[in-house]
Amino acid sequence: MNCGDGFPADPRAREFAANQGLSLDDHKTVNVKDFRFRNDDLIVVMEPAQITEFQQKIGEDYTLALAGTYCGKPVPYIHDPFNCSDEFFSYCEESVMESVRGMCA
Repeated sequence: MNCGDGFPADPRAREFAANQGLSLDDHKTVNVKDFRFRNDDLIVVMEPAQITEFQQKIGEDYTLALAGTYCGKPVPYIHDPFNCSDEFFSYCEESVMESVRGMCA
């Protein structure tokens, strides 16, 4: 929630996405303060503390959910693997993919 604007996806995320048949080539970060939310958006965050952060920065008028609650075995926290090993990065990316599949099911 503290990222800047206009940064490309992490190279490991781009590689992971490509292995899933997806492309992050055009992905650019957007700071949550600069994003235009709609009232009917579902805001999905990775960890409980981000719910509070989001509400403090943006307000409480939006529906928020924890990504990990959509996993086969629900978890309250999916780590941000930014400064972690490649193996842990892949584990976290798999968790994100599992939660997305759960949301779509």
